[in-house]
Amino acid sequence: MFNRKRKRKREEKRLIESIGRAHREWSELARLMEHNFHASEEEYRQITVAKAKYFYLLREAREREINVL
Repeated sequence: MFNRKRKRKREEKRLIESIGRAHREWSELARLMEHNFHASEEEYRQITVAKAKYFYLLREAREREINVL
């Protein structure tokens, strides 16, 4: 019983850390794109993937009823 709670807490912590990393990655790519005059198609793809990953992780946290903030 206690192991399940510990495991759940570890999973929640990892998910929250993943959300933070995904948000930083998305923000960094968005900032770079603002200053880039000749963005390639690959760069647009990278920012789209980073944004999708971030929102997927947020949705996962909401489904698990984890408070991220």
